[in-house]
Amino acid sequence: MRTETRKAERLFRAAISAFCSLPRPSRREIAQLEDLALPLFDDVPDEALRFGAAALSETEYAPRQLILRLAECKVDVAAPLLIRSAVLGDVDLIA
Repeated sequence: MRTETRKAERLFRAAISAFCSLPRPSRREIAQLEDLALPLFDDVPDEALRFGAAALSETEYAPRQLILRLAECKVDVAAPLLIRSAVLGDVDLIA
């Protein structure tokens, strides 16, 4: 079980790192990250979620559903997104 969690965490981090290195990701690449990261979401520890939130808070092309899911986490995970993400609008922040 622990090995599966580590694999999920490594894959989650690697996918987000690779995505953030793209200067202007295509819609397909955005969808691919969302399709890969969302199923792993419940299997990764808070530390990996914090990493994802911090990394994705810097890009305006982050997958919306992934950003919304991260923004609903505990404040210590979601803080970078709540402060810096261009993906989250006023309505999202109020919700």
